[in-house]
Amino acid sequence: RELQTSGDHPSRRFAHSAVVYENDMYIYGGLDRLGAFEPSPQREDGNSMFCLNLSTCSWSVKKFKGRAPSGQTYGATCVPMKNGMVVALGHGNTEIYVLNFDEQRWKKIYLVGDDLLGRMYHSASVFPDRDVVVLFGGQNRKMNQEFHDTYMLHMIKEDPIL
Repeated sequence: RELQTSGDHPSRRFAHSAVVYENDMYIYGGLDRLGAFEPSPQREDGNSMFCLNLSTCSWSVKKFKGRAPSGQTYGATCVPMKNGMVVALGHGNTEIYVLNFDEQRWKKIYLVGDDLLGRMYHSASVFPDRDVVVLFGGQNRKMNQEFHDTYMLHMIKEDPIL
């Protein structure tokens, strides 16, 4: 059934991600029906996201501190991990970020090992007991390349989110 919601709701969009933490669903990135997404004061930017409280069915915009993902934020994957979420890649992006919901702070994760090419429309999952994010596939339109590779990202233990 469709939920009846109130509050400052997000615009129509696709190629976005969503994560549920405790009793809230956070919406990250995406494109609008015209195939573009321009942040405005009424919408989220890199340091804010729309949040739906699942008890009250009320939308709000949550603000966060720290260095957020920049540039176009569609086609990224978001996965929950302990008290936050991991944002991986997206259109034209080769970076991994963690958002700690308790501290309301973004943190960039630096990868060690094999180069991970930028991609979007990939899938991701978490092995929470091992602090590992697994990425599979996707595509890079700039390189006209589709992927069938798999990466395991071992998250750094010093981060308070982990």
